[in-house]
Amino acid sequence: MKNTKRQHRLQWQQLLETQRARVANRLNRYTARWPPTAWKIALLLFITLCSTACLWLMLHRWL
Repeated sequence: MKNTKRQHRLQWQQLLETQRARVANRLNRYTARWPPTAWKIALLLFITLCSTACLWLMLHRWL
């Protein structure tokens, strides 16, 4: 009984490891398409600035 439990646990561990590896591969594949970090930061800043400007203008027009 103990041995089968141990085998089951080992199988489960292997399954979890393969799943984790698959997720990591997917993430790497997704992030590889993105430009480098500097571009990411610049894009984020640009988007936030645009959105805040839009919100500010809309609020000032309505109030």
